[in-house]
Amino acid sequence: MIDQFEVQAVVVGYPPMPFLRFTASDDALNRELRQRFFTETTRRGVLLHPEHQWFLSSAHTPADIEYTLEACRNAMAVAAQALG
Repeated sequence: MIDQFEVQAVVVGYPPMPFLRFTASDDALNRELRQRFFTETTRRGVLLHPEHQWFLSSAHTPADIEYTLEACRNAMAVAAQALG
C-alpha cells in the first residue's frame, strides 16, 4: 500500500503488532507526514498510536480490519499531499 503513494515509509514489527515508520531523509518532512497520517486516521475513527505498535486481536472482525486498512489508505493519500 505504501508504494502506491510514493511515500518513504516502512512497516516494522511483528504482523499482529505492526507500526508505520516514515523514513524520509528530511526530519521536518517525516513530522509532516506523520502528523497528516495520524490526524486523518483519527478523523476516520481509527486510533493508532503514533509512537507504539498497533495491536491486532481476535476481537477485531474482518470488517474492522478492512475498515482500518481503508482508513490507512485514505490517510496515506492525505499524507502524500505533503510531497507536492
